[in-house]
Amino acid sequence: KMSPALLDQFRQSVMIRVFGNATQLTARLPQLPAPAVLHFEQYLYGGFDKQYPDHLPPNASFGTTAQFTNFLGQARQRGQLTMPYTNPTFWGVDPKGPTFLATNDAPLLVNLDGTYTFEQYFGNGGLAVSPWHPAVQAANRSTRNQFLTNYPVDILFQDQIGARTWQYDTNAAVPAPYAYAAGLAAIAGEDSLSIPVSTENGWDRLINHEAQFCGLAWGLAPTTNAPFWRRYLRERYAPSTWQVFPLAQYLAHDKLSMVYNDLSAAVHNHEVMAWTLGLGYGMTYVIDSADLDDVAERQWLLWVDRVQKSVVTRYLGQGLSAFSHQWGTNAVDPDNGVLAATYGPVSVVGNL
Repeated sequence: KMSPALLDQFRQSVMIRVFGNATQLTARLPQLPAPAVLHFEQYLYGGFDKQYPDHLPPNASFGTTAQFTNFLGQARQRGQLTMPYTNPTFWGVDPKGPTFLATNDAPLLVNLDGTYTFEQYFGNGGLAVSPWHPAVQAANRSTRNQFLTNYPVDILFQDQIGARTWQYDTNAAVPAPYAYAAGLAAIAGEDSLSIPVSTENGWDRLINHEAQFCGLAWGLAPTTNAPFWRRYLRERYAPSTWQVFPLAQYLAHDKLSMVYNDLSAAVHNHEVMAWTLGLGYGMTYVIDSADLDDVAERQWLLWVDRVQKSVVTRYLGQGLSAFSHQWGTNAVDPDNGVLAATYGPVSVVGNL
């Protein structure tokens, strides 16, 4: 899925969602680990979840085209990998972008009753689109090709490709009403031939295309900035009735990287780090560029990066051969117990 040279860098890289404009990010590159995967979304043409599928040119508040390409080039020179946020599955309406205005409603996903699927995230509204419609495919190819040529990056993040549910789509461009998920997989499959791709969550038909799944763990690990709907599995189901069983890792740990949610979940303390190592995940962090001046915060980032480079790099892409989870026995202050796992040559015990 990626060249040996890129894979070597990727294995060593903590994924950092970093905030700032192009000038600020460029100035802070020396304070960030290298290699690392730098993930960002503030470049988006209309803003986050606005005016998709038009992702480029960069928003004026982020910087000019020259400033954006300088940031990408400077990062590459330092051995830092760049992974911009994109979303090919959702077209914004607050307001509509140029592409949506030109195509009108023809590319939208059509439910069995003829309605469209309106969605809202953090107050920004939009509509689900049909991955089979030529306008949707053309818009995604335009975004992908711009990140291959105009704004060269190392990895392309495609939100919601791996997080959307199975549903019917009766858009006239769809070969069958049950082919929606196959259309999403086809987007990932095509794009993966040109550039490594990463997505939110993930499912079986994406394993052979994606280089990285970001998520699948809100209900387990106590990561930062969780969505309002998060409920831990131990709160939904009595611990006496279940244990952690890593089906996704058995299926895919030797085929792709697994990390927490790309936008918000950080390894911010040792409890989360224990979960991360036990689950065979990669390290993640979230930081504003200005906070790199905070000594304690930057030192924690460097510690997370050290664990990535010393431990995670040895098990990333390795198969899972053994796993167990035992709940804790403290009845007064119940804990999550212990994970023990073997990923390739690395054995981990995570005291949760």
